Amino acid sequence: MDENRVTKLIEELNKTLGNDISNLQPLYDCKLELVDKKNELLKSLSSVNSEVPTKISEAIKTSEETTLNILEYKEKLIVCSEKNQEFLTSVEPVRNHLGVLVDKLRKLEATKEYLESLRTVKKISNDLSNCNDSEQSVLLMEQLYELHKQYKNGHRGEFVTETTHYWYNALRDKLSIEFEDVLKQVKWPITSSNISLTVSVPQEAFNKFRQIVQYLLQIQMPVEDNKRNDEEHNLSLPIRLMIVPLKKRFTFHFSGSRRTNRLDRPEWFLTQILSWLRDHLPFLAKYLQPIVDSMDMKINVQQEFTCGLMQLAVDRLYSLLSTISGDDSLFSHAIDECLGFDRELESIIGFPLLPTCPRVTTVLTDARYLIRWLAVEKKFAIQKIDEMLRSDEWLSTLGSKDIELGEEPEGIPQGADWLVSLLQTLHDRYSSLPQPGHRLQFLDLQTELCEEVRLRLTQLIEEEIRLWSSKNESRGVEGVSRLLSMLNVVHYFRQALLDWTHAVSYLQLYYYKKQFQCFTEMQHMPIPDLDTTPTLNSHSILSPQVSSDEASNLTRRGSLSLSQVEADAKELALQEANNIHSELINDNENITTILNHEESEPDIGVFEELPRLLGRIVDDVCLLLCDDLVLEIKAASRDYRNQKWHYLPEVEDIQCRSLTSALCAPLGALSTRLLVLRSSLAPELFGPLWRAVAKEIDIFIFEEVVLECWWGPGGIQQFHFDMIRNLMPIFAQYTSSAEAYLPKIAESCKLLTMLRGTALLLRETINGLHSNGSLSSNTKPFAELSILHLTENEIIRVLNQRTDMNMN
Repeated sequence: MDENRVTKLIEELNKTLGNDISNLQPLYDCKLELVDKKNELLKSLSSVNSEVPTKISEAIKTSEETTLNILEYKEKLIVCSEKNQEFLTSVEPVRNHLGVLVDKLRKLEATKEYLESLRTVKKISNDLSNCNDSEQSVLLMEQLYELHKQYKNGHRGEFVTETTHYWYNALRDKLSIEFEDVLKQVKWPITSSNISLTVSVPQEAFNKFRQIVQYLLQIQMPVEDNKRNDEEHNLSLPIRLMIVPLKKRFTFHFSGSRRTNRLDRPEWFLTQILSWLRDHLPFLAKYLQPIVDSMDMKINVQQEFTCGLMQLAVDRLYSLLSTISGDDSLFSHAIDECLGFDRELESIIGFPLLPTCPRVTTVLTDARYLIRWLAVEKKFAIQKIDEMLRSDEWLSTLGSKDIELGEEPEGIPQGADWLVSLLQTLHDRYSSLPQPGHRLQFLDLQTELCEEVRLRLTQLIEEEIRLWSSKNESRGVEGVSRLLSMLNVVHYFRQALLDWTHAVSYLQLYYYKKQFQCFTEMQHMPIPDLDTTPTLNSHSILSPQVSSDEASNLTRRGSLSLSQVEADAKELALQEANNIHSELINDNENITTILNHEESEPDIGVFEELPRLLGRIVDDVCLLLCDDLVLEIKAASRDYRNQKWHYLPEVEDIQCRSLTSALCAPLGALSTRLLVLRSSLAPELFGPLWRAVAKEIDIFIFEEVVLECWWGPGGIQQFHFDMIRNLMPIFAQYTSSAEAYLPKIAESCKLLTMLRGTALLLRETINGLHSNGSLSSNTKPFAELSILHLTENEIIRVLNQRTDMNMN
């Protein structure tokens, strides 16, 4: 026994005996209990030993009997198999003979069915030959169509098909003659002489018209059974027959040597198509469409009629373009008329064209003519740009009038308006093209033209700057006028590009462009494991970089679905347009954040870096104008910087004070130049420019005058009068708080005019804090005096320049 069981047994005995060792009665009781349990176990074991041998012997006996039965049945199976094989051998000749008879019977039945089907077709054909009733002929034709659907293979199928086509053509020709007579009764086609009669069709004529239309629709051959699967034969039979008289007229007037068939007048046949649509569509909607609807046929007769007439225009346009493609003027005129026709079409018909409907834009985007179209567009655009830049009016303001000095210019420059109109017209011309790939080709052309404009404007501005710099006598007011006009052109042109970049139509093109770039890049990428490739997020297409995982996932998805691309592009473009907010320039913005377009504009959009490069031109010219104006002020203020400010007497009467004579020329030049700039530049350019000038003048006067001169009471009084009453009002014309743009001058005036005791206390306080090293933004004593733009050292230097600060 293991230790655990021994320990447990000892605990039970101790519990049974209790604490009284002398009392052994519990021990005897325990012994008797254990003896009884032992006897019960022995008895049970003896019973089991006697039952088990009996059951085992019975099982063995049963298995032996089963084995004997299996052997017996196996012997019987062998005997039966031998007898069966003997029987099959004996009946083999009979079975082979019956098989031959069954095959012959099946062939006879197939032949009978074959002959019966041919007999049925011939019977229907004979009935059609002898039938003069159109209604009965239509019913027979429907039976023939059922046989045609049932039998499509072999010689029988060919026979049924040929028979069906024969009687279809025959019945169609017969009904066509009747239908032509009925169309004359209902005044079809509609002309200027009978257009008023179509308001009400006689009931008898309409009943006959409805009956024949129903017959034509019933005998109409399915598209898949039609041998000529072109656009014309995809139309319903009534529409095809109703287009025939119009087609005859169209061919008569616009083919051959007719005077109406002129290569330089494609608008004549396009206008004729629009006129026919305008005149005939109401008739179709009122009389023909209800008949089609009553037969539960999914046919839109207006759309089919439009497609039929569009096929006439497309065929004529193919013929025309193949003839005039070598003449730029005729080709360009034809394109203009086709695009105008396409824009006007949907406004006339009032519903979208079917996807399968031919369009004139399909002809224009044919590979033969699309390349030619792009070349012609580029040629004429370059010519117009050259003519514009050679014109004397391109720098004038659109709708300009005489502007007084200091007034803001009204309107935009003529040159900018011409450029924007040229590019917008190009965009309007290609925006209606159905395929994104074709639109992207024109977008590349548009971007190329924008780059051409940028280069030419850059060359013109550089030449103007060179001429302006070489003629010192012209610098200042008159000599800079052309340069300012060119700057306005660049500014408005750049602003138009930014507006287009954020427009929905251009954002859609940007999406398409990234999609096509993604598919182009992934052509050379290996396809990774499908289980590890993440799903492409369509919103990530807008990012300039496309990951390899996204590209490979696109590969697995196969080719792009154009409708899905269109839907995704529109959704993403709208989201992007809603997220774009124009940034307004606050009046107190710093010049570095206003003119530095390279940092403020992301490199995104269909025009890529063009707005940034144009912004760099604006920055450079504005900084040049600013530097030139500041240099002129510095040169004219030499005498003012050399004034003996500590010797000037005080003037008690404020009415007797006047501007320092040495400052008259600088302030006059500053005021005149700013007024000229305001009258010549766009407000968006003039605002940053005058603020930059104010900043430079503020630094110049502070460093060259305030810190370099000694100041007596009279000099302080005069300087304060010059700055507060004369300099700041010049800038006050353009802002409500001129002191905010001349902060160092304004704070210097506060320090110079400060009471001597206050100034001494301020200087001692700053020096004491410096010595203790406890000067911080929270303990600056000059913050309470609204002195925020001067450092501690500058404040000390200004105070030390006062003559009264060194007196005991």
